[in-house]
Amino acid sequence: MRNPVTQTQLRSKILRALRIPAALLALAVLYVAVIGIRLDASAHDKDIAGKLTAALGRGVQFTGPLQLEISAHPKLHVGGLHIANARGFSGDEFAGLGEARLELDLWHLLW
Repeated sequence: MRNPVTQTQLRSKILRALRIPAALLALAVLYVAVIGIRLDASAHDKDIAGKLTAALGRGVQFTGPLQLEISAHPKLHVGGLHIANARGFSGDEFAGLGEARLELDLWHLLW
C-alpha cells in the first residue's frame, strides 16, 4: 500500500513541474522586451480600414505600409492614411496622412 502524499509534498511537486513553463515564459517576455516582434499589418489593411470606416462613418483607406513593433521600444509606422469627407461637404478628403511614425522608450518607465 502506498503512503498518501502530504500537502507539502504535493505543493513541492507542483512547483517543480511549473519551473520549466515559468522559465520559458520569462524567456519569451525577455525576448519580446529586448529584441521585439515586428508585425506587418499591411496584409490586413483592408480589414482595419473597414472597421475604421464603420466606426467613423467615413471611408478610410490605407495606401502605404502599416507596421507595428512590440518591444521595450514599441514603434508604429503608418503610411498613406486617407479619410473621406462626409456627404454634403466640399472636397473629397476630410484628412490625409502621408506618413506617421511613433516610437516610445518604455525603459525609462521602469528605471
